[in-house]
Amino acid sequence: LAMSVSKRNLADKDFTLDLMLKPKHNGKDMTVLYQGDESKSYLRLGVTAAGELSVDISGNVVKSEAAVDFTEIRQVAYVFDVDDEKNETKVVFYEGNTVIGEGTLKGIYTGQGRLTFGPDYEGEMLETRLWNKAMTAAELATYSMKRLTGYELGLIDNYPMNEGRGTYCYDKAVGSNDLELRGVT
Repeated sequence: LAMSVSKRNLADKDFTLDLMLKPKHNGKDMTVLYQGDESKSYLRLGVTAAGELSVDISGNVVKSEAAVDFTEIRQVAYVFDVDDEKNETKVVFYEGNTVIGEGTLKGIYTGQGRLTFGPDYEGEMLETRLWNKAMTAAELATYSMKRLTGYELGLIDNYPMNEGRGTYCYDKAVGSNDLELRGVT
């Protein structure tokens, strides 16, 4: 479990979470990122037991059409494109820079707060990046599998997750929002 030190406001915003994952094959759905309040508005990004990527915005769920082969660590992305006029959110799922599914959720996420990475996640997680825009396949390809400087346009948070020890994972993006680690090895 890792929690951001300060709050992030993702309410009514386009954004992208791209990261490298290799979840354990334990037969359970797992949460990669959580934000919000179960009694009000929440956002849950996850991986199903079958290897599909999933998004749950306050009970509205969409999953990738294809599963990811997590026998090795894989770069995946969850892209959110908000349409205020239609009051809906388009979600696009990527493995690398290949679309593996998309769906549209009625409503728009309105929560905010600390980011919680992996409240029930088991496995490897690296190079976690939060962007303030709905990234395209070409943009994901530009930044995939690369160490970022922290000054890339649109980059909000950049957690390489390579510290090796300690109680914090340091944000390498401008504006630093470090993660406090709890029970992580």
